[in-house]
Amino acid sequence: MVLKLALNCGSIDDCIDLANFILSYKGVNASLIKYEVRRGCLEIFIFGTNIEKTSVKAAVLKAYREWKHITLWRKEGKEIEIEYLIKIVGKPFITDALNEVLNIIGIKAKIRNKRLICNANWDTIYSIATKLAHALEELIRKYPKASHSAKALVTSYVALTDVNVNEAINRLREINAITINGHRVLVKKEWRHLLRELLERI
Repeated sequence: MVLKLALNCGSIDDCIDLANFILSYKGVNASLIKYEVRRGCLEIFIFGTNIEKTSVKAAVLKAYREWKHITLWRKEGKEIEIEYLIKIVGKPFITDALNEVLNIIGIKAKIRNKRLICNANWDTIYSIATKLAHALEELIRKYPKASHSAKALVTSYVALTDVNVNEAINRLREINAITINGHRVLVKKEWRHLLRELLERI
């Protein structure tokens, strides 16, 4: 028996965008899906065994929720819950670092009530958050006991310059901005000030 889902999506273009988003979403087996667009609705037909259908249905609904958040950002508002943004990126990042990087590149941003508020387009937000997340993962792998300030400073610098974590650490050492003791990294000054000092040296 085929499993059917009906997802509201608005215009034909939006429904097609949703269909493409779902088909390329992680965990969605596109070979088990067919779809039709009808009157502002995307009808999804899922084939396969009961286990396959259950798995694909869960992935499709997750993709749909994510697509709605992204679409809402693009069309109406400029707010998103930080927790949800982390889920979309798939890895944690330092919230303060995201806010600081956005402001440095000329985008007015602030964090309020655990929500990011800014006037950037979605692709910019996602790209920066992803860079910060990857940099944090790399930093923690080498220095698992780095302080919060060190994590914010290093990941911000990496996101803004595209250097790797090792290069960022070396440059911080050159200006005597950090101390390293085993797996621990500590920042000697306020990290936002140090970040700007580093950027001025580029």
